[in-house]
Amino acid sequence: MMKHFFTVLLLPAMPLAAQIMRAEAAKPAPAEAIDPEMTDGDRLAMVINRNLAETDMDRSKASLEQLTLIAGDIERVVQLPPEQAKLLRIAAKGAVDTSLESWRAAQETRVREQLAGATLDSIQERLESLGEIHVGGTPPQDTPLWTETLNRVLTEPQRATFKAATEERMAYRAAALSAMLISEMEKKLSLTLPQTERLEPLLKKSFMDYLPDMGNYIDRNSGIDFRLLMLMANGIPGATRREILTDAQQAELQAVTADFSGWWQSILQNHQRRVGNAPQQ
Repeated sequence: MMKHFFTVLLLPAMPLAAQIMRAEAAKPAPAEAIDPEMTDGDRLAMVINRNLAETDMDRSKASLEQLTLIAGDIERVVQLPPEQAKLLRIAAKGAVDTSLESWRAAQETRVREQLAGATLDSIQERLESLGEIHVGGTPPQDTPLWTETLNRVLTEPQRATFKAATEERMAYRAAALSAMLISEMEKKLSLTLPQTERLEPLLKKSFMDYLPDMGNYIDRNSGIDFRLLMLMANGIPGATRREILTDAQQAELQAVTADFSGWWQSILQNHQRRVGNAPQQ
C-alpha cells in the first residue's frame, strides 16, 4: 500500500485505458511459422531483433503515456481550445521519439553485447535475465521539440497559469515525500532530533530541485521504495551533509542506497540538461 502511495505522489495516475492497453501488450505473441531454410544464426537474429522491437515499443508507449498525461494536465489547467490541444498531442509523439534515440542505441548495444555466443536453446532465458535498461536519453518533456512547442503554442498568460499550478503541486509532493523520508531516515540512521530538524527542510528543497528529473526511474507497477527516495540526500551539498551526519550515519546511508547509486549520476545529468546547474558535491 505504501509503495503505491509514493507512486501517486511522484506521478499522475495512469488512465484505465492505458492500463488495459499495457496489459494487452504484455500477453505472449502467437508462435510464428519458422522458415525451415533459416540457419540458426538467422533465427537468433530474428529473436534478438523481435526483442529489441518489443522493448522499444513498450518504452515508447510508457513515455508517450507520461507525456500525454502532462499534455492533458496542461489542457485541463489552462482550459486549452481544441486547436492548441491538438498541437500539443502531435508534439508529444515527436518529443517521445526524439527523446528515445540515445536510449535505443544504448539498449541495442547492451543486448547484442550480452547475447554474444548465445544459442537457440539459451537465448530466451538470457533475454529474460537482461530486461531493459532504465537510464539514458532525455525525458521527452525536456526535449527542445516539446519545450519550443509549449512556448510557441501557449500564450504567456497560459504558461504562467500552468507554471503556478505545477509549482504548487510540486511543493505539496516535496513536502509529503520529505516528511515520509525523514521518518524512515530516523529509523535507519538513528537520527537525533536536532539532525531531523536540520535535514527536513534540506530534503524538501532537494525534492523540489530533483523530483522532475526522476521520471525515468519510477516503475508505475511496483511503485518506489525508500532506498531510491534516499538518493535525495545527495541533493544536499556534501559539506552540509557531512556536518549534520556522523561518519557512521553517512556509511549507513551509502549502504542503504548502494543498489541505486549509479542512478544518481543520471538524475544529475537530467537535472543539468533541464536547468543547467552544476552537480552537487
